[in-house]
Amino acid sequence: MTTVVTPIETARPRRSNARLALDVTLDQIKEMMTQEHGPSVILKIRPTVASEILEHLNSANRPKKSLKIGLFAHDMTHGNWKLTGDTLKFSTLYLRDGQNRLEGCCKSGKPLITHAVFGLDDRDFVWLDRGKARTVADAFAIAGIANPTTVSGAVRWLEKFRTNTLKDRGALQQDEGLQAYNDHYDPALMERAVEGARHVSNADGTPKTIATALLYLFMKKNETLAAEFTDAWATRNFGGRMKPLKKASALLAQLHSASNGRVHELARIKAWVAAWNLVVARRQGQVADFKWGGKEDTMPKIKG
Repeated sequence: MTTVVTPIETARPRRSNARLALDVTLDQIKEMMTQEHGPSVILKIRPTVASEILEHLNSANRPKKSLKIGLFAHDMTHGNWKLTGDTLKFSTLYLRDGQNRLEGCCKSGKPLITHAVFGLDDRDFVWLDRGKARTVADAFAIAGIANPTTVSGAVRWLEKFRTNTLKDRGALQQDEGLQAYNDHYDPALMERAVEGARHVSNADGTPKTIATALLYLFMKKNETLAAEFTDAWATRNFGGRMKPLKKASALLAQLHSASNGRVHELARIKAWVAAWNLVVARRQGQVADFKWGGKEDTMPKIKG
């Protein structure tokens, strides 16, 4: 059921959406957020109020989407915005859904007429819009995890290592990814792994999600040696004990050239795990040590 609240009661309400909508302030929004979850209301949100909502109530949301903001702003500017029944969603603390619509309102300078619901349980946000393209990275961003795209992708690989399912192509659901991160991984160590992976990726194009996962696992084994390994990987300084990295890098460059830039993710992982294990063992290794043999191959255990 939808509750229509009008600022002035009239005997004969008009059909205009703007006439049916409550012209709200930020304080009224905050008051509604304290109420238990119930029917929706139709609101008229002016650009100044939209800006206040985004400033004060939007600290736990997924990354904004500039393309959608532009489309929404265009429709609002040209009078094509429709009251479809889609809602702005507020928990007792935050705006949980609708930031792109509010950004469009600000950009267009036109009021947003919309349904809204209040008082959602913050613990339930990972189930919001589960049928839509809300990603694990979105859930990580909402939870306030730094570098959500890289970290969520790294957790996917770390979970495959932890459960010995590297050959499984499946992805994590939002709640699974967050639960795994909270249960099994150290945020401070993850942050250091992300920083190292950024330098590695800039040096040789290794996907940051894979590099982050590998560096995290290497650091768990021996953080001092992992720092040296990361520096050699990022600077291409493959002298001394780090000679196995040169062989891994050469093999991957050969695969890259032979396959028009497409290198299987497990081939990358096998090469760098082999390089790490050889560095740990103080050996240089043979070319065969670095090669991924396909579906029947077994990933070596990470040594420390």
